[in-house]
Amino acid sequence: MRQLILAFWVGVSGASLAQSLPPPTPAPQSSAPQAAPAQAAPSSPAAPSLTDRAGAAVGKAAEETTSAFGRAMRWTGRQLESAGQWTARQGESIAADKPATPAAPAAPSLPPPTPAR
Repeated sequence: MRQLILAFWVGVSGASLAQSLPPPTPAPQSSAPQAAPAQAAPSSPAAPSLTDRAGAAVGKAAEETTSAFGRAMRWTGRQLESAGQWTARQGESIAADKPATPAAPAAPSLPPPTPAR
């Protein structure tokens, strides 16, 4: 249960943190011409942005929350199944302990209905 709460809290915190960050501000432009930035080697991957990292963290927390929730539901199902089996056994035990009751007398037979004219 603690894992479920922790995973949920991490997911919500990560999402609110990602939404509360200010948008990136562009670098100030100077009037002097600048040299073109060096191109990164095509084989090196670009560093993920903060939004991408926050999204990945939220996604991971959501997966962990879902997994923990599934485990909790399976555990609850097993507990309910056990409780149902116990209740059924108790019902059988109570029914076996009751003395047999005599059969109720048969209801008097009624005359057949007469057709309406």
